[in-house]
Amino acid sequence: GLIYKTTDGGLHWTKQLDASQPTPARFRSIGFADSLLGWAGVLSNPTAYLWQTTDGGTNWSVVPNLPSGPIGMCGISVVNQSVIYGCGIYNPVSPHLVKTTNGGQSWTAINMSTQAGSLVDCYFWSPDSGFVVGSGVSGSGLGQKKAIVLVTSNGGQTWQSSYSGNRTGELSWKITFPSPNLGFVSIWPATSTQPQFYLKTTDRGVTWQEEQLPFNNSGEGIGFIADGSKGWIGGWGTTYETTNGGTTWTLNTTLVNLNRVRFVNDTLAFASG
Repeated sequence: GLIYKTTDGGLHWTKQLDASQPTPARFRSIGFADSLLGWAGVLSNPTAYLWQTTDGGTNWSVVPNLPSGPIGMCGISVVNQSVIYGCGIYNPVSPHLVKTTNGGQSWTAINMSTQAGSLVDCYFWSPDSGFVVGSGVSGSGLGQKKAIVLVTSNGGQTWQSSYSGNRTGELSWKITFPSPNLGFVSIWPATSTQPQFYLKTTDRGVTWQEEQLPFNNSGEGIGFIADGSKGWIGGWGTTYETTNGGTTWTLNTTLVNLNRVRFVNDTLAFASG
């Protein structure tokens, strides 16, 4: 239930919000349109799943008049100051996409239960075109789900399958595009004994290639530099890195419990988890 802010690249942090009592807000995602306007998603709260600030985080409040249906926001994608998307949650109970086209003054919710069993992350490169990732509709619990990537070109009105996995017990977890055509999706396995995979595209998601990792790990956070040569993938516990586009991987002892990587450019990135 805590939100912190840094203005010196992470050297110092100031607590802006404590929503830990009486029930923790359990913030799951965050995105800003500029230095003042931003949103934070909550893991599970059907009446307060999205918070907002209009003054750079000095004050936070639950978004008023939230549309019913979603119970949490695992992923947020800010396209510009007017168009923002959010999706959730990872549990196969209430997959929804929410969007605003007026900078957060009003929001609409899109029920995705006929296309997905769960939603974890989203990435939109234009006001109308983007991806959501999570799991398919088949199977009951997380151990029976299969990883998916869905794409829309009309703001979420209709969706097509961009990738559909064949293995059970997998969720597409995080999606990242270090350059317009080059993208990656981490795949979370339900058990630690499952083979570990991630997805790669070089044509902006028209096709995806499954890449198997030489280790078993909880695949959550993933990040690459723009040419795709150097990258990291991790989850609960260990993180691995590559310097040759995934041909070989080595243990990275600095990044622990990795859930999200955000690149500002090829030399500056932030990771959390």
